[in-house]
Amino acid sequence: MHSCVSKIDLTQDEPLIYVRCPRIPADLEAKISYRRSNHNPHKKVKVFGYQATITTNIQVEIGLELPAGCITTSADKLDGSYLIPEREKLM
Repeated sequence: MHSCVSKIDLTQDEPLIYVRCPRIPADLEAKISYRRSNHNPHKKVKVFGYQATITTNIQVEIGLELPAGCITTSADKLDGSYLIPEREKLM
């Protein structure tokens, strides 16, 4: 038997039982977005979760590209709206 009980709270006067639906994601802040398929560039596939936008700083003198900043957003946000403000922080 598969149980969907996620938590039981016995601190109240009456016990609270939290039940989760297996079809609804547990993380309600994560969103669904689309990206191009790795196998077929003409096909879009769904992506659920978050995206990390990492800005880097190229150090020519030492020959390294070093991380300078990172923003984590839900997958449905556009990269450009966060990339420009992050880049301006470096200048």
